[in-house]
Amino acid sequence: MTTVLTEISSLLNKEIGKKGYLIEVSIVQDYEYPDWRDNVITIKVPIKDPKYVIQLWSTVSDNVWRKVGSIKEDAEEIKKISDNTRIAFDILE
Repeated sequence: MTTVLTEISSLLNKEIGKKGYLIEVSIVQDYEYPDWRDNVITIKVPIKDPKYVIQLWSTVSDNVWRKVGSIKEDAEEIKKISDNTRIAFDILE
């Protein structure tokens, strides 16, 4: 997860500078299906233009999944992480 967070921070610093974005990591669980869990990375940015936020989300997601896909140490664990991780963007109020 550290590699993913580092990649996100680097991309955001390059794209929008250090404008006070927030990165939240949480685990979502469905109590009806206790074995089901998803990692959710929510990125909140201080940008009001929804089109730019969508473009930024696409850029960050593409780069993160490319970086995750390049990790070769434990392919099974990497697949498990990528299958159970979502990246979301929100506008920081």
